[in-house]
Amino acid sequence: MFTCLRQKRERRRLKNRVFCFVGTSGSGKTTILEKIIPLLVERGYRVGVVKSCGRTFQIDHQGKDSYRLKQAGAAQVLINNPQQLAFISDFEPGVELKQLIEDHFQNVDIVLVEGHKFSPHPKIAVMRQDNPRGVIPLETLNNVLACVSDGPHQQGIPHFKPHEYQAIADFIINRGEILTVNEQVAGVVLAGGKSLRLGRDKVNFKIGASTLLERTTSLLKELFEEVWVIGRKLDHELITRGIKWHLDLIQNIGPMVGIYTALKVMDKEACLVVACDMPKLNLSVLEKLLHVREKEPGADIIVGRQAALGKVEPLTAIYKKGVLSSIEGLIAERRFKISELFLQSQTRYVDFDVHEAQAFLNINTAQDWEQFCLSARKTKKI
Repeated sequence: MFTCLRQKRERRRLKNRVFCFVGTSGSGKTTILEKIIPLLVERGYRVGVVKSCGRTFQIDHQGKDSYRLKQAGAAQVLINNPQQLAFISDFEPGVELKQLIEDHFQNVDIVLVEGHKFSPHPKIAVMRQDNPRGVIPLETLNNVLACVSDGPHQQGIPHFKPHEYQAIADFIINRGEILTVNEQVAGVVLAGGKSLRLGRDKVNFKIGASTLLERTTSLLKELFEEVWVIGRKLDHELITRGIKWHLDLIQNIGPMVGIYTALKVMDKEACLVVACDMPKLNLSVLEKLLHVREKEPGADIIVGRQAALGKVEPLTAIYKKGVLSSIEGLIAERRFKISELFLQSQTRYVDFDVHEAQAFLNINTAQDWEQFCLSARKTKKI
């Protein structure tokens, strides 16, 4: 009885429940899913699976009653007995994975997806070095949480060997849980800049199939129920994904007013603020900041810092509502440097090593973007 109650409590805590296992054919995705599903079921979770198929398939064979009824013109046929149910339906091209899951997987806790590499859902990349079909370059994907590979570790994300099934299952459960530290934090993307040095709007630059703004908001959605874009009005597509937006409450005074606006309009007690132009930003960096907040709840500001350079990253930081009065005072005195806010607040600096600090890359000029693209192309990543 106590075990059952524990499992029910654990299941209710799941937030992020969809995980796509992506990789080239023959990389071992199906084997990994086959091994981890029993481990998740043992923990009390109901598991659903979506298998993407690149070719035609048939589960309703000629001669069966269900086949005859479908051929007669029925759009949907459902077959059931006391133990099983099968559902055969016409399929509308272009239906997104998100809609499929909402329509058909409401009664499961975790949805494991094989394929759908271009969906916005979080992904676990599966790589096998001797696979004749090669591997998928990680930078062509969005929302990569981890890598399962028999090769070298990928920088900035957790790495598992193909046989580490228990560790992979534990990772999925831990990623899916709603952490208490996140419940009162909103994710905020500052996108109020005019891209003057760049010459065109940076938020529309594309990495793979996603713009910089889409990529960044999707990243925050993996950590927070509430995500804001501050500084610009959003198009309908991002709004339908649950992203909120607000224009800067004061115009033309830089990123400090973006932080000020976020803290004024949101209901959460704190926000994790990032810039919209960081193509290498990843979940590991953001989770490191959140972990420090959990351990040191008294800090007003938790801000990333490049350890080797001592460079502070004010647009990769967590700000509490309690700093609003200090921001208002600085704005009234026309002092717009965020570094002055650090001096007036209880600020905790979080150091990142040289590899982690690659996530802080900003696209401020055309040369920045060209160098990023050139570096990615050299490794066939864009």
